Amino acid sequence: QHPAVVHHALPVADQVAQALERARLIEQTQKSALELQTVAQVSSTSSTALDPNELLQSVVDLTKNSFNLYHAHIYLLDDTETKLVLTSGAGEIGRQMVDEGWTISIDDVSIVARTAKTRQGLIVNDVHTDPNFVPNILLPKTNSELSVPMIVGQSMLGVFNVQSDRVNDFTEDDLRTYSTLATQTAVALQNARLYAEQTVTVERLRELDHLKTSFLANMSHELRTPLNSILGFTQVILE
Repeated sequence: QHPAVVHHALPVADQVAQALERARLIEQTQKSALELQTVAQVSSTSSTALDPNELLQSVVDLTKNSFNLYHAHIYLLDDTETKLVLTSGAGEIGRQMVDEGWTISIDDVSIVARTAKTRQGLIVNDVHTDPNFVPNILLPKTNSELSVPMIVGQSMLGVFNVQSDRVNDFTEDDLRTYSTLATQTAVALQNARLYAEQTVTVERLRELDHLKTSFLANMSHELRTPLNSILGFTQVILE
């Protein structure tokens, strides 16, 4: 090969490499912008939901569709803190799993249980190489999985789990994005729970007020009847 050709080929190769790197960075930036936009959309939707179940269902459905995922669902820690209960799942499969009452022990080796125990996000980019992976017959196309804890203050409410039908589909940037989404969802869930509790309290106060009014009305009636008789007899005696 002529030396001049080699001399000119190196700069061209460098230009191609730089062009590819710029394209990669642009693509990554666009992906990050889209993810942030999606997080904002999901957060906005969740912040206006007052029913806890409706809130979580809207989050998993929006997440699955917006991020083009194979599946998304949320497990919440039960009162005993020994079991994770599937509370919402995207699509018909997710709803079926919720209706069937799927649960995971906190001592299990699954990615969801490990996330709950460590309170750390976890990525398994090829589930078939993970010795602790347990296949789900309802989700046969899962190839990679990501889980993040839902934490408010010092309390862990549950685990946000997303799955892809592609190998190596999740990155550390994705882990940070979903962690942000999980935290915002946890805050919205806590607010929805507080609202529900306050609604129940207000309803009880209304019932108590109604009972008090009824009690006073009955007592007034019961007191008036003998008092009227006493007043009548008193008038007779005076006369």
